[in-house]
Amino acid sequence: MLSDPLSDSEWSKLHSWTKSHTVAGLIFDSFSFLRDDQLPPQALRIKWAVRVDQTERHNTKMNHVIAAQYTSFTNSGLQPILQKEQAIAACYDIPMHRMSGDIDQYFENKGYAEVPIFPTRMISMSIYRLHPHENQQKRAVTLSERLLSS
Repeated sequence: MLSDPLSDSEWSKLHSWTKSHTVAGLIFDSFSFLRDDQLPPQALRIKWAVRVDQTERHNTKMNHVIAAQYTSFTNSGLQPILQKEQAIAACYDIPMHRMSGDIDQYFENKGYAEVPIFPTRMISMSIYRLHPHENQQKRAVTLSERLLSS
């Protein structure tokens, strides 16, 4: 709990910081723990609410893409493991308020040999090795946010 309310200028700086660090939703969710005199100005709360709404819409699209990819991958005999970003969102009180930018999948065994056969409109990916000393088959695939525009 804040001992003293933030000034309008401090709230404005915090709002900018939360956007650049993709934690606007997390801070927005903390408003319910503040007294009325500790809340940001109403105009800024409205901007914050719009940002959180955009994050929720973005995450809805991401979740649809992840579900479609999972179905396509598993139907082709692959076993993707969702990592980071959306997977971590499940640890938040309100998962839809965590902003993520890409989809990271991990495949074991022969999975990386099979991934490139998927249509590029379905996945735009870069494959990279997790560690320089790891087996060639242990790599991660980052699926780009550009998927959301299709």
